[in-house]
Amino acid sequence: MVFPVKSCAPIRRTCARLNEYGFEFDRMWMVATQKAPADGSGPAQWVLCSQREQPAMALIDQALAMPGDRGDQWTDDEIAAGPGPYCAGGRLTLSLRTPNPPPPLVVPFRTVAELSPLESTTIAVHKYSVAGVDEGDAAAAWLSSFLGIPVRLFVKHPTQPRELSTKHVPSHSWFSYPPQTAFADGFPLLLLSQESVDDVRSKLAARGDPTNVTTLNFRPNIVVSGCERPFQEDEWLQLRIGDAEFIGASRCIRCMMPSNNPETGESGVEPTKLLMSYRRVDRGRKYQSCFGINMVHRRTGVVVRVADPIVPTQVGVHDGRGIWQLGTEPIVYA
Repeated sequence: MVFPVKSCAPIRRTCARLNEYGFEFDRMWMVATQKAPADGSGPAQWVLCSQREQPAMALIDQALAMPGDRGDQWTDDEIAAGPGPYCAGGRLTLSLRTPNPPPPLVVPFRTVAELSPLESTTIAVHKYSVAGVDEGDAAAAWLSSFLGIPVRLFVKHPTQPRELSTKHVPSHSWFSYPPQTAFADGFPLLLLSQESVDDVRSKLAARGDPTNVTTLNFRPNIVVSGCERPFQEDEWLQLRIGDAEFIGASRCIRCMMPSNNPETGESGVEPTKLLMSYRRVDRGRKYQSCFGINMVHRRTGVVVRVADPIVPTQVGVHDGRGIWQLGTEPIVYA
C-alpha cells in the first residue's frame, strides 16, 4: 500500500517501485497547520496534521494518474516502471467518502526543475524538521473546509533531504543512495504480518470486543503472510523481498491511530488498549506498545510485487535504543 498524502486513505498496489524515499508516491504530501509554541516563546510554526488529531482524514480517498491520454487507466506495472512522481502531466486526486461530497481536488505533479527553486517551508514532523513546498490556495481551501481548521497541503521539497536517525541505520556504505524519507513518521517503509493482525483480532474476539481490526488500522506498506507465528517479523534485522533488500531499522512504536476506524473516520479505544497489555516488548521502549517493523531499502529502482518470496537473511533482537548506530553489525544490549 502507498499513502501519497500522509494520514489519508491508502492506495492498494500490486507492485511498487522503490525510490530514495521508499515506495514512489508514499507520504510525498502532507497536510499541515500552524501552532504557536506551548510556552508562547515565538511565532506559530507549521506542524503535521494527521489522524491523531483529525481521524476523519481516513475518509479522504486518493488516486494517482500518470501522464498520457489514458488518464487513470494505467496499470500498477506501468506506474511502477514509469518516470516517477514529478513527471509532467501526472496528478494526484483527492475525494471524500462522505454524503454529498464536494468535487474532487486535483493536484498536478510538478517536475524537480519546477519545484527546486521555489521557497520551501519547514514543517515539524514529530521531532524532525522537513522541507515542503506549498500546493496552493485551492488545495488549502478544500482540505480546510473538510477538516474545519485552517490547513495547507505541502509536497516534499525534492532537493532538501530528510535524513534518518543514525541510531537505527547502518553506515551509508550499505546503501546505493543516501538513506532518507519524505513525510513518513521516521522511516521509509513499514512491514507487518497478517498473522500478527490475526492474533490481535482473535484476542479481541476472546474478550467479546466487536472492534473490527484489519491491516488498514496499522497503515503498513507491506503485509506478509505465511509466518510460523504472530510477530515473527519482530526478529528480522535484514530480509529480501523478491529482488529488493531491506534493513530492519526498529520496531514500530504505536500511538492511538490504530484505534481510528478506517471506514468511518471515528476514533476508538481498541486495539490500542489491547496492544498496551501485551505488546510492550521492546526493552528500549518499555512504556510503549510495538506492532510491525520499520524498514530501510538498500537500493532504489527495484520493484516489489505481491507474491514475491520473503527471505529473512539476519535475525536478532530489536531495541528502541538503536541497534545499528552507524555500525556494520547490530549492537546487542546486555
